[in-house]
Amino acid sequence: MQQKQGLQPKEKLKKEFQKVKAGLILKGTNFYRFCSENGIHRGNAEKVFNGKWKGEKADALKQRFIDAVK
Repeated sequence: MQQKQGLQPKEKLKKEFQKVKAGLILKGTNFYRFCSENGIHRGNAEKVFNGKWKGEKADALKQRFIDAVK
């Protein structure tokens, strides 16, 4: 029986999403408010973190969230 090495892509995205949401809370906001204040469609942001939206724009949006919580 083979063992899986590391996280599956969807699991990795889920963990990143959890970290982003927690980071936003630590910064005094939340995911919904951050999206609203920054003109981001919340549905698109959720699609990025659940793997349904891929590509350059999706990567840029994900990076925007990651940068916001640093």
